[in-house]
This record gives sequence, structure tokens and C-alpha cells, in this order.
Amino acid sequence: MKKELSVLISRTGADYIVSSFFSLGITELKINDSNAINEVISSNIVWDYIDDKLIVPGEDTVEIIAYLEESNIEKTIEYIKNEMNSLTEVNYEKIEFSVNDFIDIDWLSEWKKYYKPIRCGKILVVPSWLRDSEQFEGSIPVFIKPGCSFGTGDHESTRMCLELLSKLELAEKSLADVGSGSGILGISALKLGGSKCCFFDIDLDSLSEAKNNYIINFCSNLEFSCDDNYFARKNVFFVKSNLLNESKKKFDIILANITADPLIKLSKDIKNHLMPNGFMICSGIIEKYRDYVVQAYEKEGLLLEREVVDNGWIAQLYKFSV
Repeated sequence: MKKELSVLISRTGADYIVSSFFSLGITELKINDSNAINEVISSNIVWDYIDDKLIVPGEDTVEIIAYLEESNIEKTIEYIKNEMNSLTEVNYEKIEFSVNDFIDIDWLSEWKKYYKPIRCGKILVVPSWLRDSEQFEGSIPVFIKPGCSFGTGDHESTRMCLELLSKLELAEKSLADVGSGSGILGISALKLGGSKCCFFDIDLDSLSEAKNNYIINFCSNLEFSCDDNYFARKNVFFVKSNLLNESKKKFDIILANITADPLIKLSKDIKNHLMPNGFMICSGIIEKYRDYVVQAYEKEGLLLEREVVDNGWIAQLYKFSV
């Protein structure tokens, strides 16, 4: 039976614990080090937000976890103790061992139990494995296969985007989904009546996920023309691009659920991509950057028509009136 062996040690001794495990051929380790996030905070990297729960002031310990057969636990602890006792030149203040049961869970299947349909305006975001369910009457279902890309409907910024999108008249409108992630916004726009959508993302894996989610929603076994940076089918395009840098088109509606800094960068070129009387939906904004985003878009001639707030997150609807 497998067990979880946890070693809690002062930071000065952490590398030696890892080395001891490696010496025993144990290379699959989990390391919990609160100092990693503290180093990021004190660096020159600019973050929109960092969860307060990640910040542990004054903490100077590291936890190293290994997963071992129960029969190997005692001799592993003994070996590590002997190794650490021999390091007379290393001053570590404490070392603690704990052993817990290892619960082997098939997470790829287990988490599906807790992923339920989420209502966002007229849209009902549904996990792809519930596609054949009959519980969607009165809603417009959008099927998403959750993967590595952002956009499953469970985050406030995505939900607010979809709520604002549901209030627009989308028939025969062209749309751009900037930083498309899973493709949830663009796919929802097409289901709400949009006639054309371009999905833009800097990450090819995200574009692939968006394409696959499109297929799940509209058809199967589609043939896309494609190269390394581009997928296309009829009026649907998937383009590798930093924001809208690779686009020369104008759109009736632009959707961007990203964060404040790229939204502000996007504003500087927005008039070259938005049709007269077109709409822009911005989301992923936290309260302390709200005014900066508003100023950036109003400077370019867009008017803030609607704003929604949920749990500290903000989404905005702008109109480009000319």
C-alpha cells in the first residue's frame, strides 16, 4: 500500500532533503514552498492580482512530499535522518516527518462529478459529456470540454461577458474573440446568431481547444484548412495572434476577456478593428484598474454603456459611436 511521506524542514535544509530522496531513486516529489510566490511579489513582474491566500508572511519552511510503498517508509526516514545528521556544516532549525494515507484518485474522471451546467444570460454552459442530455429546453446550450485553456463559465469574468453578450442583437454580425482560450465567447456569439467569428489567441494549444469546442457544438469530423498558425472553415477562423496584431479586418463586435493591461494595449488600435456603431465587451478587470481601462477606451472614442460587477471583477460594454 502506498503512503504519503511529508518532510517539513527549514529552507536551508530543503535541497539536502531533495538530494537524499534522489539518492534513493525517488525522483517524483511534490514541493510546497511559499517563498516562491513571495519572490514573485518582490520582483519587477507586474501582476493584476495575486490571491492573498498564497502570501505567507514570515514562513521559512519547505515541505517535500514523496509517495512510497508502506514497507519503505521507515528505512527512508532513517536514511534521511542519517544524511541530515552528517551535515554538520548545514544549520537547519527543524525537521518534521509525517506519514499519511495516499488516496489514489482518477482526477480526470473524479472532477467531472462536480462540473455542472452554468447559466450565463441566455447561454447555458454545459460540459461536453452531457451533450446528449435533454435538460436544456428554454436555454441555448454551449458545450465546452474543459481543458488547459481559460473559459468554462465558472469564473465571474466569463459569466459577465456572456450576460452582456446575451443583451446584444447578434444576427448577421461579425465578431472577434480576442484571447479566445476555450472559445466559449465566440462559440456563444455564433449560437446567439452571429454570422462570422474570428478567434485570436497567442497560444496554439488554446486555438486547438477552441477549434475542438467549435466542432463539438456545431458538427463533427470537420475539415479545416490549416497551417501552423491558422485554422479556417467558412466564416469561422482561428488565428495565432497577440491581441489583434495579425488582423486587418473590422468587426461589428469585439470580445476580450483578458486582464486590464492587455485591454489597455488593445484600446490603442481598437478603431482600426471596430466598425462604426460597433460594440466592445471588456472583462477580466479588477476594481483598482477599472478607471484606467475606462480612460483608455474613452480616449479612443468609445462610450461606456453598461458595466457589471461580481465579486470584485468587472465587465464593461462600450459602443463606438461615430
